[in-house]
Amino acid sequence: MSEDPKPNSLFRVGLPLFLEAYKKRTTETPWEPEIAVSEKPLIIFKRKETEAFLNWTREQVEIVKKKSNEHPQNKLKNRIKHRRGM
Repeated sequence: MSEDPKPNSLFRVGLPLFLEAYKKRTTETPWEPEIAVSEKPLIIFKRKETEAFLNWTREQVEIVKKKSNEHPQNKLKNRIKHRRGM
C-alpha cells in the first residue's frame, strides 16, 4: 500500500478538531479557525489502519457474496427479475 493518502484512506483527527467540526455540522455555530491552527498535525494519515480497514471490508464483501450464493433467492438480480415476471 502506498504511503500517500487516496480515496478510502483512513485518517485520525484530533478530538478538538473533531468536536468543532461535529458542532459545525449539527448546528449553525460559526467555524473558529484558531482551533484548526496548531503546532502538531490535527489530521494524520494512518497507512496500517487504512490497510486493516480495507482488508476487513474485502472480507465482509466476501462473506456477503458467500451468503448470497447460499440463498440465491436473496440476490438482487433475482428479485428484479421476479418483479418483472421473468
